[in-house]
Amino acid sequence: MPQSLAQNYPSRLTVVIILFLITAPLYGLVGFLGTATTSKWPILLGELLLPLPAYLYLRFSRYNIREIFRLNPVSWRLMILSAGLAVAFYLVVYEIDRLLNAIWIWVWGFLPLEFDAFSPDNLQAQLDRFLMASSWWDWVMIIFAMVIVAGLFEEMLFRGFVQSAFEQHHKMLTAVLITAAIFAANHAIPWWFLQIFLLGSCLGWMAWRCDSIIPSAIAHGVNNLFAVLFVNLKSAPSWLLWPSANSSWGNGHLHPLILILAGAAIYFGFLWFNRFCEEESEIPTFLNTPA
Repeated sequence: MPQSLAQNYPSRLTVVIILFLITAPLYGLVGFLGTATTSKWPILLGELLLPLPAYLYLRFSRYNIREIFRLNPVSWRLMILSAGLAVAFYLVVYEIDRLLNAIWIWVWGFLPLEFDAFSPDNLQAQLDRFLMASSWWDWVMIIFAMVIVAGLFEEMLFRGFVQSAFEQHHKMLTAVLITAAIFAANHAIPWWFLQIFLLGSCLGWMAWRCDSIIPSAIAHGVNNLFAVLFVNLKSAPSWLLWPSANSSWGNGHLHPLILILAGAAIYFGFLWFNRFCEEESEIPTFLNTPA
């Protein structure tokens, strides 16, 4: 990587400091406020504040904000494909979450009762409370915050600010995986780490491949939309689940046929995504261009 080109981006150390010493505590404070009220405004406030430290740093340091946040336009077909991929992502991640949750509950059974307050079930119930809507205004606030604002602002921060910094010093795969790990760790929920890491890896590849966070922001927003809907429905719709609740599969697991279709959709969706990017523009970046 030419040193002059890398200087157009913040350093990896700067990114980590801003993310973990400023952004994370700020986001944690907003989360604490959310426990003191049944209103949904802390959710919106937290998402609005999330990219603010990074934005202020870039602005005062005179970096190219649009370039680093990857606010580049893409075609409508990439946007539509991104939304479709998000549906398939969510179904696969949902099933992984069901399987891992069963393992976590089994492991927790061996721990002393004093740890019960921190069990996945108890903490999941507390987290779900933030996303439960009890009025039309709650729905407006949650959808706006979690789907529109979170989808855009979290992608600006992670797939833009964070990932672009690591891309200057690492190959694409390494930069994407590091960013996905940071993204998962930032959620501070151990039993969600693998699911969020896998989702973040897919979003990172999408943002890198078309040099824009718009497709990943759409996919992120659609994923959050399904999460909000499933939380309020208490489960996935019955037609997505294994037919018999009394079967050995049971317990809210998705029908195997649905998972096969979702896996095929992801595979072919990524092929089309890659082809569309190639057709619309050849994107020379530090990752696919020799130094």
